[in-house]
Amino acid sequence: PDGRRLAYVVKIGDRWGVVLDGVRQKPYDGIMTAVAGPPGTPRMIPGATPRHLFELVTFSPDSRRVAYRARVGTRLFVVVDGQEQPSYDVIGRLAFSPDGRRLAYAARRRGTWVVVVDGKEGHEDDALGTNAPTWSPDGQKMAYEARFGARWAVIVEGQEGKRYDAILDGTLTFSHDGRRFAYVAQEAGRSFVVIDGREEQRYDGILAGSLIFSLDGQHFAYAAGRGEARFVVVDGVEQKLHDAILEGSLTFGADGRRL
Repeated sequence: PDGRRLAYVVKIGDRWGVVLDGVRQKPYDGIMTAVAGPPGTPRMIPGATPRHLFELVTFSPDSRRVAYRARVGTRLFVVVDGQEQPSYDVIGRLAFSPDGRRLAYAARRRGTWVVVVDGKEGHEDDALGTNAPTWSPDGQKMAYEARFGARWAVIVEGQEGKRYDAILDGTLTFSHDGRRFAYVAQEAGRSFVVIDGREEQRYDGILAGSLIFSLDGQHFAYAAGRGEARFVVVDGVEQKLHDAILEGSLTFGADGRRL
């Protein structure tokens, strides 16, 4: 990210390896992308957005650390700073924390999904949300959506929250200081925000991408709908009714007093 380091993948005989800052690293049978399934049948897996689908090498935000997925035979594993981690059947997006100190990724072994943080496995889950894992802006907390049977819950730093019918993908949001978090859950066809573990009013729908904390973390807002009406909810209080609210348009002022 700082533009001072360069990594790329090369073929060495019948093997593949990463060249990092001009130095060849250990070669493997393959250097892999975040794609599950045999060649010709790519599909999205947890954490693999279109941008990450074909990302081979991942640098930490400060460019000091580097990680990639390697394959030996049928074994897939992450190599981080030259050290090989445990093997899995599938490995998703590699996500360094914003401060670059920690690395997390989703992985599957024998049908069970886990999120691996600094080489240690967390909960065993039936499925994970497509954005797993998600770091807080300060890099101190990591969270993700997980399915247990037919129910979903949010896991924050290994602590499981209440289970719901669904957790809406892409709604898990941290405050800028990492102390607070919120997401959209669904129960019996109704949508509602869960903030710091507390359920808010239930609505017909919550606008995707609208959850936002003020910069100081003291205030929180989102857009919701009831029937044909659309409105913004600020700190639990419904505002004026509108015909529509543009996705991504909610913005707090720098002092957190204006929206």
